[in-house]
Formats: sequence, C-alpha cells, structure tokens
Amino acid sequence: EEGFVRMSFELFTPTGALLGRSGSSTVRMVGTPALRLTAPSFNNRPGPQTIAPNDYAGGAIVAVAYQGMTPAHVINLKWTFANGTFASIPAQAGVIGGLVFFAISSSIIAQSAGQVIRLNYEVTSGPKRTGSDFQVLTFQAQAGGVAATVAVGVGPHAISITNDGLRAFVTCRDSNSISVIDIKTRSVINTIFGVPMAFDSVLSPDNKRLYVTNYGSRSYTVIDTSTYQTIMTVQIAGGDDVSGLAMSADGLRLFVACTRNALVSVHDTATGTSINRITVTRDPVAMAINREQTQVFISSYLEVGIVNASGRSGLVGRIPGTNRPVQMVFGPDSGTASRVYVTDVDNILVIDPAKNVVIKKIPGVRYAWGAALNPNARELWVGSVGPGGSAAYRDSVFVINVDTDQIIRRLTGFENAASIAFVPNTRLALIANEASNTVSFIPT
Repeated sequence: EEGFVRMSFELFTPTGALLGRSGSSTVRMVGTPALRLTAPSFNNRPGPQTIAPNDYAGGAIVAVAYQGMTPAHVINLKWTFANGTFASIPAQAGVIGGLVFFAISSSIIAQSAGQVIRLNYEVTSGPKRTGSDFQVLTFQAQAGGVAATVAVGVGPHAISITNDGLRAFVTCRDSNSISVIDIKTRSVINTIFGVPMAFDSVLSPDNKRLYVTNYGSRSYTVIDTSTYQTIMTVQIAGGDDVSGLAMSADGLRLFVACTRNALVSVHDTATGTSINRITVTRDPVAMAINREQTQVFISSYLEVGIVNASGRSGLVGRIPGTNRPVQMVFGPDSGTASRVYVTDVDNILVIDPAKNVVIKKIPGVRYAWGAALNPNARELWVGSVGPGGSAAYRDSVFVINVDTDQIIRRLTGFENAASIAFVPNTRLALIANEASNTVSFIPT
C-alpha cells in the first residue's frame, strides 16, 4: 500500500548528553495494494447456507473470486469440520479473470452431514499469506430411514441371520441372553436366557446351531436353533474374556478369540474338542476367514495376525500399522483384487492380503466398530462416532463405496451401532443399538 515515512536522527555522547538533532526527510512508500479477500461461495451462492447433503450426492463446487488475482497466487481452500480438522482439497493457482472453482467430492459432502462447516481460503503470494472471510455452511443430518425399531435384551452386540432371512439372533451381553427376532413380523419371538455375557455369534452353515462367546467366562455356548436349548457349553482353559468367533465354510472348525490371554483357541464344532491353541499378539478381538478359505485374519492390538485355516499352525503372518483394530470384513472380490477392511480408531484400514500390508486409510470416521458388506451394492457399512458424538457413542453409520474407498453417505439416528447385518435376498439391514437395547430395521 502507498504511504509516507518521516526519518531523522539524534546524536548523543557516551554519557547520554544530547549533542544535536538532524533535520528530517520524508519518503514516499509505494507498494502493491493489499488483497481484500471476500468469503468463498458454496455452489456459487454467497453468505450462510443450509445444505441438504442428498442434494449434492454427486459432489459440489465452491467459487473463489477476488480482485487482483494473478497466476502467481496459490489458493488453498479450507473446509473446516466441526472438530477442527480439514478436508483434503488440492490447491489451485489463480487466474487472470479472478474466478476459480474448487470441486468438492461426494465423500466430503457425506462426512459433513450434521455439522456446521466453516469455509474460507488462503492466498499465498511469495512469502505473504492472506486469509479470506468465512462462509458458514450448516449441513443437515441424513436420517437413517429407520423402518422399524425392535426392543431386545440389555446390551445387544452381535446379530446372526439365518440363510432364509426369517430369523435374527441378537446377543445381549448385559442380560445374559439372546433375543430371537422374526424378521417378517419385526418382533421378538423368543428369548434364550442363561448365556453368560453373550457377546459374538456365528451360525453353522446349515443354521442348525448357533455358537456364542461368553465374554465374562472362559467358555462358549452352542445352541440348537430349532428348540432354543443349549446343546453344550465348551470350556477354554485360560481363555479369559472370550470374544470373537470365526467358522470355516465347511462348518468343521471354530476359531475363538480369548482377548485377555492373547490366545486363539481352535475347536471341532461337533464335539467342542480343542484342536489347537495359537498364541497371538495381545488383545485379539475379531476374526475373518478369506474367501479362498485358506487363512484366518485376527485383529489384535497394533497388528493383524494370520493363521492357516486348517487351525493347526501358529501365526504365519503379521500386518503392522494398526492402532486398535476391531472388526474385519473381506471385500466383494477375491484373488489379486481382494481387500480386507478393518475398523480402527479413526480410520478404516484397507489391507492387501496378497502382500499383507495396509495400503490405505479411509478417514472421516471415529471409533469405528460394527461393519458389514452390503450384498446388494458395492458398499461397506460401518458403525462409528459421527460429528459431535463422544468416543463411547456410535451414533452414525457411514456407507463406503468399495471401488473408490470414499464415504458416500452418513446415516444418523443410531445409539451405539455395535453390529450391522444384512438380511439375505432382501434390501434390509439390521443394526444393533447397544445404548438403547434395540435393533433398527433399515431399508438399503
């Protein structure tokens, strides 16, 4: 900017006595005008806006315009979420015309649902950086489209659905029970009591047996699904905090994670006989078997371990780079295109099982837990903490496109979404709300 500076000097002795003063000179300073940066405009509309995310399922644009823009300017658009983090948006160079457009992906739109977004930009010109005014965007939450809510026992955690899509078995840890839901009538038709801290569950391939871990005990329970009676309770020596389960496709081997003992116990499903005890990294929680039925992946503290699906080996592989991995889901493809999705603290980790490395982290979720693959679309559904939620309260379900690994929708209105299961041959998902002791029915 233009201005004037008046200069003079005074002369002193070493003792501080004034000897004299000079005359003064006035200097005119000429520089470039300061940039005055107005706020950006979402979808080319200025001022505060209320946004319905569904209106921008394909993404949006943000216009940046100011006088004095040149190609030497580097413009960084700052999309600030409610928690203070920023969306990743590539910077652009200025143009002579003074107007540039930034593309906002559908993933950013989905992540913004239910939040107040502060939008501005910074212009860098040489060593100088100048910030613009803010535009405030209020994004509406996307409702989950809940078709029905069914009350179950206390602390619902896992959902196992029969192959015919008629019944859902819901483990209820804090009431030591299993709620049996008739999916057509959307009602509880039976409650199986006496299952200590019922936690995870898996159905046998013929659906005649339900296997349930007893989290507070050193055992798992086997239930006859036609009579709802206990067939046997299998004790696991030293198997404290029995948690996750995985069963081979032929239904012959059952893998049981014992969290506190860094142990995976392998059993014959017919008799409950122990086949092997595999030492793994501390705190194993969940397991998943690959589509080729050759390996079992085990989520443990700071890594994912791998054992042979025969159940007779020790660890044959380790995948580092995790924080607190919980549930794992194999993607829809097999062979070289296969992927494993792991719910972690603040990311969804993507593992290449051919190389046993984490190849990507999908951001935008917090404290992810329940996860399931949508059989009717190339989507992964993940229960997580949404914007404004607390670490212990998973109020949202995020939908991720498995081809782009981008969040495409955020569904809200849940109460600690601990488990997600899809009903076969329908377009219906069931979600266990651990905090409200209910199961939500969601059209997909």
